[in-house]
Amino acid sequence: MDPRYLGIDIGTTGVRAALFDASGFQKHYAYKEYPLLSEEPGAAELEPETVFRSLLEVVGRCMADAGPSGRGLEGIGLSTQMFSFLALDADGAPLTRLVTWADTRSLPQVQAYARTFDVAGMYLRTGCRTQHPMYPLARVLWLKETRPDLFARAAKFLSIKSYVLFRLFGKYVVDYTDASASSLFNIRTFDWDPVVLGDVLGIGRERLCEPMPGSGLLVGIRAEHAAAMGVPADVPVAGNTCLQWDSERGTHPPGNGTRETDNLAHYATRWMPEFEQMIWRFLFDDGLVEQRYCLAGGRDEDGKLPCNRPGLHAPGGYELPETILDSPGPVYKLAHGMGGHNALIAIQSS
Repeated sequence: MDPRYLGIDIGTTGVRAALFDASGFQKHYAYKEYPLLSEEPGAAELEPETVFRSLLEVVGRCMADAGPSGRGLEGIGLSTQMFSFLALDADGAPLTRLVTWADTRSLPQVQAYARTFDVAGMYLRTGCRTQHPMYPLARVLWLKETRPDLFARAAKFLSIKSYVLFRLFGKYVVDYTDASASSLFNIRTFDWDPVVLGDVLGIGRERLCEPMPGSGLLVGIRAEHAAAMGVPADVPVAGNTCLQWDSERGTHPPGNGTRETDNLAHYATRWMPEFEQMIWRFLFDDGLVEQRYCLAGGRDEDGKLPCNRPGLHAPGGYELPETILDSPGPVYKLAHGMGGHNALIAIQSS
């Protein structure tokens, strides 16, 4: 039976699932939209149960549409929106809604700690411009100050990806790349930053998920969820992939892609530049080479990326390839994620 690979993308307003063949061509597709809630100024939230149930439904529809060909399923890649935040109690039940990247209610907390703490030092350790309210660092402070009762009851602070993996596998885990986008993770030590946790937040690492390499695979989906999705319980799941669609294979064409692929580009390097906070530096972990980073930033008025501006060069004469950095469309097509080789389906654009 021909092998099949399932890509799942949990976005801000909907979830999609696509089944691909071994050549990377899309064979089956399903999508479901859910509401983004804004019931107070600055709020942009999702109901976590709605997201999870939508995931089960969409995957189930996609696999049902595939019929017998879906029996060749050999792996699942999971992609989700970044910078999400959710608090769970000791039993794993949500105490909050899922706070998305678009929520701005933590802006007062950001402004306060920017005046109090060494944000430049935090940037060098975490790779994140911590003054932005989208980071989970700001969300934890926001919850601590505005809902101290919920903060005290919270046993875990996690992202939507980690929440979905918890529901599917019963494990609290987070891949290095997702952790490195939290402003809580030290991208030099590959672990939660003790200064941020202790001095800024006043929490222990036990209230966060266990970091794992991006190459790690999870096996053993809970039986009821595997049945609902129509997938084998023992199919390996890679939780560190990033779906970027291509028209030839079923979705957005180069140069007219999603906001992520139009406004952000990613390039893996073995160096970490020490310059002013012009870009994000997320871990680019493929489980093979340590301390590689994903340089990402919005294009400027000339369409250039910030990491391709004059004066930003790697040591040792290493040159950034302009053919990649200046590409008008997505740097990677299909399911090449920040995790690289573990993405199950990895097709690099020419």
